[in-house]
Amino acid sequence: MSTSLLRLASILYLLLPNLIFAASWFRIELAIPMIIGLCYLFWLEIKGEKQQNNKPSFSKKELIILAFITFVLTGLTGISGYSYQLYDYWAENTKFYDLYKSDWPLYFEEVDRYACYYFGYYLVPAFISKLVGELSLISLFIWSWTGVFILIVWIYFFTNKKIRNIFIVLSIGGVSGNLKWLLAKLNGVEVIFSSEMGPSLITPLFQQLRWTPNQVIACLITSSILLYSLFWENKYYKAFFSICLCLIWCIFPAVMLFILFAAFSLYYLFKNGFAVFLKNNGRSFAVCLLFMIPIAIYFASSNGGSLHHSFLQVQRPKFAIPKLIIDIGLDLGILLIGCLILRKTVNKSFYFLALASLFFIFLLRTYRFGDQNDLFMRGQMPLLFMVGIFLMQNFNFTEISFRSKIEIGRFLVAVYLILSPLLLTSETLIKSIQYNKITQLLWPNSFSYSPLPFDKYKNTYQMLYDKYSPAGSKQYLGKKNSIYERYLARRH
Repeated sequence: MSTSLLRLASILYLLLPNLIFAASWFRIELAIPMIIGLCYLFWLEIKGEKQQNNKPSFSKKELIILAFITFVLTGLTGISGYSYQLYDYWAENTKFYDLYKSDWPLYFEEVDRYACYYFGYYLVPAFISKLVGELSLISLFIWSWTGVFILIVWIYFFTNKKIRNIFIVLSIGGVSGNLKWLLAKLNGVEVIFSSEMGPSLITPLFQQLRWTPNQVIACLITSSILLYSLFWENKYYKAFFSICLCLIWCIFPAVMLFILFAAFSLYYLFKNGFAVFLKNNGRSFAVCLLFMIPIAIYFASSNGGSLHHSFLQVQRPKFAIPKLIIDIGLDLGILLIGCLILRKTVNKSFYFLALASLFFIFLLRTYRFGDQNDLFMRGQMPLLFMVGIFLMQNFNFTEISFRSKIEIGRFLVAVYLILSPLLLTSETLIKSIQYNKITQLLWPNSFSYSPLPFDKYKNTYQMLYDKYSPAGSKQYLGKKNSIYERYLARRH
């Protein structure tokens, strides 16, 4: 398989839910031109890739090994209930079941509102479930496995085709979290240095995948396309379509990707001039933006009311800065040292992108948005991914000595990177290894378990209200008499 084919497969994976979403969430007179526009943009992608070098970049042996690795990783996430599931699967399971049994777009009768949420991840397996007439857990697993496979192949390609680097990229971060956990245990308490900012730690990407596969898969695939377009093809504009497709999968990561893309667009606009910009981007940008208008109106119809405040707007502001440092300081500090060590040996644009990503992670931590601090927790994902790819593409573990301060810093970063996969091991991950369909089949008396239910609640709103909070459930609602509801929504 060539990288051109990998790129097309990535875009197709992101595209399919968008086609279903356009056809099922909007009126027919709007859905048809949206679908035509999406198909046209994908045709332009195919046409462009035919002109690229299609020399195979991956052997069959490599792809088989990567497929096995991704099968294991996907299995350990808890998707489809095939292994131990974290608490958030109350939401994941219920959303999937709700989309299977309910008409589209989702409508909550008890509050007389349309749902307003990024359902992209679930749409293909939910559509298949509707076709076969039952909740198809295997289609959800295969769909997820396919996405994780595409992602892992990208990481493998970016990081010099070293399998160890895949695990390091997915496990970077979380040192501050482990330190807080250790201090809590030593002090005999459940939580130490709790934050009024909600969840506020830099979280490893694999841990994020176990909590929110609906956002992580598309976010990191799209980030991969952006990196490839920027630094391998030197055609940054080719990433715009995939970023637009990402929006219905994960809104906060997509916003961060839009910001990064806008920064590069402005740079090249001033460097090359407006005429070159239009020549490269004119048609595709115009069609993408036309497609994005109804999507933007849909998300603008959100009920709002999300919890939001800066890190200083808390009950004890004098502790805000120390808590910020405790939450993210250690991880950011070591990652910054790693980037600075590589400043003279790498692509300068990639180096500055890594530094900008670290700065944005810090910036996101200073403001809370959402009941679960969603802006920071999900917005950090593409940024942490880019930093991880930058380090693992350029860091050399064999060039370590203690002759200078720089080399001591290199040793510190090396220890951090090597220990990251080990620190990722947690009680819940061990449970996923112990309690899954395979161990249940082999040792039914010792490792029997039941996944969280899919159909306990009538719909997603009732589950959120009961299992999370009334405020959390309102985040999924659209405004009454919004523009989307009055003029764009498909009627049941």
